[in-house]
Amino acid sequence: EAAGFVVEAHALVPDEPEFAMVIDVDGVPAPDGEVVAVDSDTIDEWLSVMGRSYGWTDPAAISAWSELYRDAIREPDPPWWHVLVRADGKGVACASLFPAGDQGFVTNVGTVPAARGGGHGTTATLATIAIARDRGYRQASLTASLMGRAMYARIGFREEARLDRFVWRAI
Repeated sequence: EAAGFVVEAHALVPDEPEFAMVIDVDGVPAPDGEVVAVDSDTIDEWLSVMGRSYGWTDPAAISAWSELYRDAIREPDPPWWHVLVRADGKGVACASLFPAGDQGFVTNVGTVPAARGGGHGTTATLATIAIARDRGYRQASLTASLMGRAMYARIGFREEARLDRFVWRAI
């Protein structure tokens, strides 16, 4: 009850939960489709796909994310790996893999609204798992939204925990 009071007192309201999921990378199939490893020549296309996938509209937020990812992609050994999935020559899905201790952490999985349901998010996720395997990770983990949870389970991710989320709302 005390935690509930603190949450309410700070104008935090419940939001959709997320689900911590993990997969053993051995035996996971290779992605099917056109997958591009993102580099300095394709980072803007990747950012565009990510922004459209997540419905970004705030120019300041778009600028901040762009600066963060553009700067790091120029490093000799970037701290993460991004993939872009194309269909008919156009970027339709994206994902990233971050090192996380002894696991690869899959994140930034998104599909542009017009291409959802075509397996492109699955392709992007499988591509990050392949990178994890190639980098020597035995497992990959992620946090799944309600929208993505079933897709990740079909790939073979198993649920480890439910993460209740709260977001700030102005009163």
